[in-house]
Amino acid sequence: MRCIRCHDRVRYDRAVVRESDGRVLGGLCAACERDRVGRVLLDGYVDGGPDCLFCDGAGAVALPVHRIEFDERDGPTERRGFPVEPDTPRLCAAHAEDVLGVAVARAAPAGSTAAPTAVADGGRDERRRDGERND
Repeated sequence: MRCIRCHDRVRYDRAVVRESDGRVLGGLCAACERDRVGRVLLDGYVDGGPDCLFCDGAGAVALPVHRIEFDERDGPTERRGFPVEPDTPRLCAAHAEDVLGVAVARAAPAGSTAAPTAVADGGRDERRRDGERND
């Protein structure tokens, strides 16, 4: 997955997930997060929720952090993804465009998330504007 701002490879940072359908729009690397949002997310100074980090607008994109969970009950299993939870930080459509450069069409009611865990589309051969593969 690539960072939605700088297009560098993102592995274990944040994802940008559209609230209306749970689709991962891209990643958000730590450097761009720090540059565009500040240290509030990195240092945990923010309580997430259904509203935008910067205003009272309804969240249009969620910014979940990457999580790895292990379950040993039925044999060793590993689950990776970007869980979108009630306290996940969000941005409204206006701030998503202003802060991240992402235009988001809001099609679902506030507070609804289609998928509890968003995962990046693995193996897709998406081309970036500069022609490099985005995988």
